[in-house]
Amino acid sequence: MDLNEKERSADRIVLAVTLEPEDAFFREHFPGNPVAPGSFIIALCLRVIGDTLAHGKSMRVKRFGFSRFAPPGTYTLCLERDMGSYDCTLRQGQDVVAQGRIEA
Repeated sequence: MDLNEKERSADRIVLAVTLEPEDAFFREHFPGNPVAPGSFIIALCLRVIGDTLAHGKSMRVKRFGFSRFAPPGTYTLCLERDMGSYDCTLRQGQDVVAQGRIEA
């Protein structure tokens, strides 16, 4: 996996996320038709928020939904603070792959 910051402010961060076919989680999920596990996408959001926006505060997942599978490829991850919560959106091009909210 490769992460590249595209934009950052006090309340927002946007990253380019490249999921490589060789990434370990693709070996088991699912052989022959690799897709990123939803738990991996949520954990990525938690990690980026904790490291950059919430600065180590305790967090919990409020809600998360998945619209599409996330096979190897390049995605845009946008995380925005909204009154103590964080809105998370993973897109591939214009297509929303996952959306959720994390509370600090």
